[in-house]
Amino acid sequence: MELDKRKQDILCAVIKAYIETGAPIGSKALIEREGLTVSSATVRNEMNELERLGYLRKPHTSAGRIPSDEGYRFYIATALSDYRLNREEKQMLSLPDLDFRDHDGMFNRMVQSLAEFSGCTVFALSPVGRDGCFAFEIMPVGENAVILAVASDRTVHTCFCKMQKRPLPEECEVLTKIFNRVLSGFSAEKIGDVRLLLLEHEVAARLPHLKDICAGARKLAGDLKTYTLHIGGSTNLLSYPEFANIETARAYIGILDRHEQIVEALRKDFYQGNITIKIGRENLVFDSPYASMIEIVPGGTLPVMLGVMGPTRMDYSRIIAGCNHLIAYINDILEEY
Repeated sequence: MELDKRKQDILCAVIKAYIETGAPIGSKALIEREGLTVSSATVRNEMNELERLGYLRKPHTSAGRIPSDEGYRFYIATALSDYRLNREEKQMLSLPDLDFRDHDGMFNRMVQSLAEFSGCTVFALSPVGRDGCFAFEIMPVGENAVILAVASDRTVHTCFCKMQKRPLPEECEVLTKIFNRVLSGFSAEKIGDVRLLLLEHEVAARLPHLKDICAGARKLAGDLKTYTLHIGGSTNLLSYPEFANIETARAYIGILDRHEQIVEALRKDFYQGNITIKIGRENLVFDSPYASMIEIVPGGTLPVMLGVMGPTRMDYSRIIAGCNHLIAYINDILEEY
């Protein structure tokens, strides 16, 4: 059902009040807070109708109303406003002396900065092998071993491979050419069984006594498809009354130790791009009606997904503005780096 303007205004007023206070609100308090020019009876009737339609709910029989998940969805889809960061907020999100060669350090500082800014728990998910062209090199080491190295932009990944036969330097050069001809130019996600079988066929045809390196190639391809997870503000949500319940708090703390589960939930949306907001139980990281997630995949030169998990009543506009500001700040510097 389409809401008329008065219902929309009252719904948005309830949501804004609940975001700021965390307390249910009644008709009289809403009129006083928002300076509405209609009677308390009119507001009460409209709130009753919004509750009947599923946009508001009562946490207790005698309490005022709070937004339902459907109410939040309507608000996000129709009434989310642009937020302008002030100077202090921008300063909070600045990261002086950032070392862009250290991706782990950079992402750790990002999540800590956003966690302090938002008062939420922040996740940064970064692919070990980001999309783009890889360059491969095989180098002999020791008696019967080689180092298989793959470089992508500013990162290098290596794999130590034991060989049955000692490879000659010129044979390593041939292997390097084969690897680059077969695998270079493909993203980590596209280096699958077909590509690896083609690699094995080429190596077997040219240098069959060095086919052991193909096992290393499979391991390295698997490693490139993994993700690194960074978490900031782990205890932030425990300061909200929604998480004061011992069972909710225990469930939240428990999920933070399950990194594989968090990565699996976040990586499903890694290549969607733009901004995704998941309300309540849509949030796959933490199955709770009290927590929502803002997911941002910025694109550009920054290989990361940001997930900001907070109470369902978090200030979506402000947090999205903060994420976008930090991402733009780092992207601008990376492009000049």
